[in-house]
Order: sequence, then structure tokens, then C-alpha cells
Amino acid sequence: MKRIGIVTTEQYKPFQMQIIEGIQAVTGQECELVIDSLGEDPTMRKDFSLDTRLLDGLIVIADVLADDTILSLHAEGIPMTLVSHLLDDARIPSVIQNNIDGMTQLMNYMIADCQRRNLVFIQGNLAQGDSRERLSLFQAGMMRHDLSPDDALYIEGNGDPVIAGNAILELLDSDTSFDGIVASDYLMGCAVLDILRFYNVRIPRDVSVMAFGDGTEAIELGLTVVGVNLIDLGQRSARQLLGQIDGIRFSGVTWLNTELIVRDSS
Repeated sequence: MKRIGIVTTEQYKPFQMQIIEGIQAVTGQECELVIDSLGEDPTMRKDFSLDTRLLDGLIVIADVLADDTILSLHAEGIPMTLVSHLLDDARIPSVIQNNIDGMTQLMNYMIADCQRRNLVFIQGNLAQGDSRERLSLFQAGMMRHDLSPDDALYIEGNGDPVIAGNAILELLDSDTSFDGIVASDYLMGCAVLDILRFYNVRIPRDVSVMAFGDGTEAIELGLTVVGVNLIDLGQRSARQLLGQIDGIRFSGVTWLNTELIVRDSS
């Protein structure tokens, strides 16, 4: 039986859970999965603890490990696939949701179709590459539509729905004018949408709300999103890793495109 290690931050968060579900769907009963979840206690992050000598392969989800650590593990010769993490100039295969495709669709729809100009961007955890890239792409989208990125409002959501929700409450108290909100991830978008409706903000007449990513919470609240199939993301990473274990060489990036899903919030 093959023994596969999975390294992630919090294995029971929706993003990680769906990826792991996809991995499990491919590996089935022929592999033992060993999960090292380093961020379950946010006040005391664990160190990487898997013994790679006992593993046949390793899947690293997002920015859970520093690049130097990933390169060191790769140098040991263990088959490895990165999920939602790109390491330039390293011949480590990656499977990544296409942030460029997704944010371009989101910004085009928000500005060109919904005619929104006074935008708020809710940032993710800027320690993570995906969040930094989505911030940059939001700003690029503003410029592409002849709007100044400096005119947008930037809220530090840090990938946490509670933090994002509190920030929107402060924004409402400030009487600041805005007509569109783009959230770096859908859970923050859901939290914000819920609060706006509670305070009787007319959605989408006065404010359109959109986000990157999708899940049952977004479906239930009617949040417009650009989504990628996270289970597919996990499945592809597992197939890629199993192929490496069997001697097939992989390198480069497998990009998964997103789909714009228009719902009641826009």
C-alpha cells in the first residue's frame, strides 16, 4: 500500500476539505493518507513533522511550507505535487486554480456589466500567494477599465469571515459611499453579504457583492462568484502524484480555469 503525505494549514476548512476529498476519491483503498495539519491552533503553528522516509509521495496544499523547505524536501527525491502553490524555476509539478482567468471575469462583470465604480476589495491573507495575486489582479482590473486602483477601498479580511464582517460594519458606520464589493474568497464574501442584508442594504440595487471561489454557503446566500472545482483540483494533484510514484516525470503547472456564476448578489 502506498503511503501519501498531505501537508496543509487547517484540514477542516472548506477549501482544504474539498481538495482532500478529491485526493481521497483518486487514491481510494490503495493508499494510506497521512495528513499533517500545521495551523489547527492559530496561536501556535506546528512544524512540519512527517518522516518523508516513510512516505511514497507528498502533496503540499497552498503556502503551508516555505519555499526553502519545499526545495529541501524535493532535493531528497520524494515525489511531490504542489496544490495552489507555484514555485518558480523549480521542476516541481503544480495544480493551480487560474487566478488571472477568474479575477478578469469578476472585474469585467462587476465594472462593465454591473456598472459599478466605487469598489471595495476585501483582501485575503497576504502571506499566501493566491491572496497577493488576487489583490494585484483586482488593481489591474481597475486600470483596465480606466479606474484608478487608488480610488478603491481595501479592507484587511485576512481570509477570515469574522474579520471581514467586522470591517464591513465599520465601513457602514463611516457612511463611506461604495456600490460594489469584491472579496478575495467566498467565505468572506458570504459574511459581508449576510451583514449587508441584515442592515437592509439593497442587494444588488445599491451594492453588488462578488467573490472568488464557491461552496454551499455561497449557493445558499445567492453570492455571485468565479468558482473552480476544488475536488477536481485534489483529484488532478493525486493523479499527478501517483504517476510520479510510478516513474512518470511531471513538471510545470496544470491550470484549472474558473467559471463565472451569476446569482442574486449582482
